[in-house]
Amino acid sequence: MSPGRRYSVSTSGAFRDRLRELLADAAAAGVFDRVEAALRTIEDRLAADPVGWGDPIYRLHAAKVMVYHRLYDELSVVYGIPDGQQVVFLNKLRPVLRHPLADGRA
Repeated sequence: MSPGRRYSVSTSGAFRDRLRELLADAAAAGVFDRVEAALRTIEDRLAADPVGWGDPIYRLHAAKVMVYHRLYDELSVVYGIPDGQQVVFLNKLRPVLRHPLADGRA
């Protein structure tokens, strides 16, 4: 990717609703600042270099989309990048491992 060229990060309304719930849960668990900082970093990395940031996990051949995964600060992130487009579709983000919000521990 050439310097200054950024990707657009796109989410669905349902995904944004889930992010609001995640942030509310984080506030209730006393980890709001941690989760908010992680989400900002995730968005920044996806906008700057999504191909280099994640690991390719499978390809949606008919849709011409490569799907990637990345684990960041105990948050599992799954996103897709359509061939030839500067857009990232963020479709899954969930706390895992020992994250305070994993498995409903909040």
